Amino acid sequence: MRIPVASLRPTPPAVECLTVGHAVLVRPKGTDERGGRRSRSWAEGLALDPDHRLVVVDVPAALPLTAWRPVAGRLGRDDGVSRGLRLVPVPGSTGELMPAGQWLADRLGTDVLVPAGEVVRVDDGSLFVRGDAESGWIRLRPDAAPHWDSRRAPKPEWEDWMVNQSWTPGPLGVCEPLPGGAWLRPASDDLWHRVHRLRLTSVVPCHRTQLCVVLGHPDGSPLPLADVARFWHAVPEEHRGEVRFVGYGPVAAPAEETLGQALSDLLGRPVTVYCGLPVAGPAVTGLPDVHTVCPDGSPGWRPFARELGYLPRQQSGGQVMPPRPVSHRSPVHGLPELSPGVYGFAPDAVLEVTQSGLWMRPPTEPADAHAVRALPLDPTAAKILYDTSSQQSAERMQLLALGALWRLDPATRQSSQVLPAAMATSGAGAPGGQVTSGGQEVSGGQEAPAGAAPDGLAPAGSVPAPEAATVQPGVGVDTTEPEPASDPATVTPEPATAMAPAAAVPPEPLPAPPPAVRLEADLLPPPPEAEAASAVPVSAAPASVPAFAGDAPRPPGGAEPVPDPPEAPASGEPAPEGAPQQSESKQASKQPGPTASDDGAAPVGAPAGAGQPTVPEPSDHEPSDDDPRVQPTPRPEACAVPPSSGIDRERDWLRGALRQQYDAAASSLARLLSQSPGLRGDARKPTEDTLTDLVAVRLYLSAEGSKIDAAVRGATVGPHVPVSRCVYEGLRRLPSHRGAGVLRTTVSDAQWQWYRRRRLVTEWGFCPALTSAPCELPGTVDFLIWSLTARRTVLLEPAVADRVVFLPGTSFKVLGVREEERREVLLRELSPSEIAPDGTVDLASGPLDEAAVAGLERAAETWRSASPPEALPEHWPNGFGSPPGLIGTARVATQGTTQGNSQVKGSPS
Repeated sequence: MRIPVASLRPTPPAVECLTVGHAVLVRPKGTDERGGRRSRSWAEGLALDPDHRLVVVDVPAALPLTAWRPVAGRLGRDDGVSRGLRLVPVPGSTGELMPAGQWLADRLGTDVLVPAGEVVRVDDGSLFVRGDAESGWIRLRPDAAPHWDSRRAPKPEWEDWMVNQSWTPGPLGVCEPLPGGAWLRPASDDLWHRVHRLRLTSVVPCHRTQLCVVLGHPDGSPLPLADVARFWHAVPEEHRGEVRFVGYGPVAAPAEETLGQALSDLLGRPVTVYCGLPVAGPAVTGLPDVHTVCPDGSPGWRPFARELGYLPRQQSGGQVMPPRPVSHRSPVHGLPELSPGVYGFAPDAVLEVTQSGLWMRPPTEPADAHAVRALPLDPTAAKILYDTSSQQSAERMQLLALGALWRLDPATRQSSQVLPAAMATSGAGAPGGQVTSGGQEVSGGQEAPAGAAPDGLAPAGSVPAPEAATVQPGVGVDTTEPEPASDPATVTPEPATAMAPAAAVPPEPLPAPPPAVRLEADLLPPPPEAEAASAVPVSAAPASVPAFAGDAPRPPGGAEPVPDPPEAPASGEPAPEGAPQQSESKQASKQPGPTASDDGAAPVGAPAGAGQPTVPEPSDHEPSDDDPRVQPTPRPEACAVPPSSGIDRERDWLRGALRQQYDAAASSLARLLSQSPGLRGDARKPTEDTLTDLVAVRLYLSAEGSKIDAAVRGATVGPHVPVSRCVYEGLRRLPSHRGAGVLRTTVSDAQWQWYRRRRLVTEWGFCPALTSAPCELPGTVDFLIWSLTARRTVLLEPAVADRVVFLPGTSFKVLGVREEERREVLLRELSPSEIAPDGTVDLASGPLDEAAVAGLERAAETWRSASPPEALPEHWPNGFGSPPGLIGTARVATQGTTQGNSQVKGSPS
């Protein structure tokens, strides 16, 4: 039966088609910036549908069918039409898509899928249609009746046999569909259902081949095992191996028995259970991340074992076998995997993945291996166990376990406990316990007691478990009390000893870990090797430029301080790609200035638009504090632009030196990455690198940013260089801004005249600006900049929603200087295509200049007529006052007082 086609209108509104991510975005022409961001963000977050071409629709509900003609023309030229189309509405933007879908199906001769119900986008980019039994994706075919197709997109292999509507497997339970599979929950607790349904629908990814079955919910009534059995028997026999259970809430089961073992015994066959709640993982692996579920429902740590396989007693001779890790994540990057889940850590030790965490042991399995592997998962903490079966090797295993602890990712390290395997398996290692050798524990967020005895094999006392008939997900009933620590002294590992041979292990206690670096104005100078590489010593840097990090005082015991920044290339080496090339005519006391050639072109220092040759400017007066201090072209070892060889060493240094800042920001940024897949960039790069770069940006966007800027503009060598290179890479992951920006400051008359004489300016630091009215900014001169590539930072710092940042090495063309109600400098960012291979730029005015001036004038008029903006955070009003190309310029505080060099000529006193 044909679906009736809406009446045609003679003058349909115009629409446009844009390619965004894996989709074609259809929206009205002239969509404003705010609405455009919303629809683009929705489209960018969609996962690839291998079976259909995604068409994201953001058009009015009453759009006539004739307006779809350009869409049909665009899609008809797309090879994806042969796969069929899937129309995906932007939430709240459109009405019924059925007529338009049928019209496209008939016109293009292809299948078109449209949603009937509310479309939800999961964190992994998949789509789910929420609603009653009739909700889902409807397949429209040319000249054919529509029919129901699925609830999920991309369509998983188990969709066709899955029950895709709510049903009751028993009198006490309900089964309802989720994007990743199904949710078996208690029939009561209606208030909690809404809360947890939203969470499960948003975070649990849709696996192509595996069906995720979530059991119960935190604080809910225990789910009867009989309901799980009824669901199991509804699954076709040939597909039961694809089921993965998730213990999300309490399940009625025998006391002191794990959920997985109870399910396996009940169903009479092997079952696989997630070690927590699966969430969207990095695209490079294709596997979900897993977070444990704490008793209060909050997410816990990321287990090393993702999935555990349980064997029923009837297949193991009546014995309970330890669960087998079905899949796991690598605990430490770079370790060789000797067998599934077992990694070589040292010549005399291996690191094994277990359900409770990790186990450091000799290559030959100890006698208590069964008990260690059977230790249940603690949702609140990872257990890093070390073997103590041999008195001779116990101390060695302890030292290696401590070394492994500090090589874990920061989030896991903070929630880890290091303790003897014998003590843990005897009951002393209960959740919250703090135990290590001598009855004292090393926690990832704490420090171990000094002088701890290496044997410490006596089990701590425990409290008998109550006779409860419920189990929390994947955890046995365990209420043992921790044995209190008795010595406040500290012992923690030095990571460098982790791979040392046995003979190299020192007999004395390990020294304390290095302190984390704080970016404060009174920090120490750069390390000696960085000073040696620099032709300009730190002492020659301006007094206003703070030093950042360096040789911290060594703690007692000979521990290494914070790692030094990565070794810079020798000053004689050429600058890496994207970095400046130093001019032969450069003098330490002179600043670069442009010269025009006979053909009207002016050279810049590098083909990437990075630098300018050094030409001394004429001077007929003695230098003063008001004279322009031009940013020097940095040498490779002082340049914030990353080298072509990459910044792996810089990232490693930052993760170690700024450990406290990294740990504080990593968890929230990891969540942001799961919600904004576009930030991940190249899927081939490790997520940890992405996280490190964004942590650096978050640090830069704090009050520390002005200190980083000052050091970078001074072209000095120091620990700010690896930080700034990570900031550079992190900013590149953010969306770009094409349009007008503004910053405001106060400059002296000499500095003002410098801009009148210039035609090209290069900024070697980060240059923040605003895209909104600058009314709250202090200063007397506005710098209006037409941007091509400045990066928007609102995703990482919503408090300053209209901030953009130009990257180091950006070159600008001076379009004009004006003295009207307020002094203005008009700049346009140069594109790489405007820079010739020899580094010259045509200075003649052209259409690009005219368009930029017109755009800046329109923006300035809009800003002047705009209502006063919201006040900026306390440390940021002066953060938008760094004129490109200069350092140490005078600044005016909000109260009208001068800051920086000295009282400027012509400025308010």
